[in-house]
Amino acid sequence: MLYQGGLSHSNIKKMAGEKSVLSGEAGQKITSRLLQLCGCNIVEHVDFACHNGVKHQAPNTKSPRGQHSIDGIQCYDSPLNHAVKKLVCISSKHHIDEYPNTPKTKLYRTAKDLAQSIDCAKDSSEISERFIFNGQEERNLECDGLVTFFSSSLEEKHVSFFRDNGMELSVPSDEFDTIYFLDNKRATFLYSSIKEAQEYSDDRKISFVYPDTGFNQDAEKINPAGKLLPLELMCSDILPLLVQKGEDYHILIFCNDEIEKKYLKRVIWMVHKLCPFASRTNIYFPNFDPSKHDEMVFSVKQEFQESNYIGRIGVKNGTMLPSSS
Repeated sequence: MLYQGGLSHSNIKKMAGEKSVLSGEAGQKITSRLLQLCGCNIVEHVDFACHNGVKHQAPNTKSPRGQHSIDGIQCYDSPLNHAVKKLVCISSKHHIDEYPNTPKTKLYRTAKDLAQSIDCAKDSSEISERFIFNGQEERNLECDGLVTFFSSSLEEKHVSFFRDNGMELSVPSDEFDTIYFLDNKRATFLYSSIKEAQEYSDDRKISFVYPDTGFNQDAEKINPAGKLLPLELMCSDILPLLVQKGEDYHILIFCNDEIEKKYLKRVIWMVHKLCPFASRTNIYFPNFDPSKHDEMVFSVKQEFQESNYIGRIGVKNGTMLPSSS
């Protein structure tokens, strides 16, 4: 089943010339640039032996599969679950022009091929030696996939292909944990939010805030923020970043959806849980207009009268963020 983030078995202030991370690049180059901005260090073009040759045999072929080829791979200790190490296999798809009208079959084949790669990668001694095993492994391995599906049309840089098309895919039967999808709107949101955070402070010392999941409270490993944005947060519509501003630490919370009262209330509630150590928190919406929304913001803040932190929360327009208006 496809949700905003992907498939699961367990469950820019605008840049000159309207440029974006999507413009004029090959799909894999776009993916690499975006993931680097999110603190990822992927190894590109990875080939490894297939251990289920008959099961993974390509359609309309008579020979068992000999190897898998993926566009990239990354392995990292999850900052959201201190018992988990993530192995991520990446497949990059790209259209130089507009998104195609009926790519559902193609996307399923992409997801199926990636699921088969993950199925073999998790048990591959070759992959383990190159990316996973460090001689002191204490974490459980989870094997995820990432499909990036972009078009380089600047007119589509704010298009959510999966949401706008109501896209649903069957889940491949191969063994994997989760397959995530990133499209143009998601890429633009990530890119724009991080660039806005970099513009916020001359120091440009930014990191990603990790919420308390109940699984990342190991006293020896606890860290409320870090330089790596894990896949789960990469596919979230709320992105919190920590920015050092002089001697103070500010939290910038970027929202991918437009402002409305119930949503703002939930975000402010989250701020109280996530950001008590910060001296200031700014919440950014792509369509925020003080002349239209200040009264709503005041009304919502009134519901937090007993909070000592509410006076340090501001709501702003994300000048770089994509807006549907």
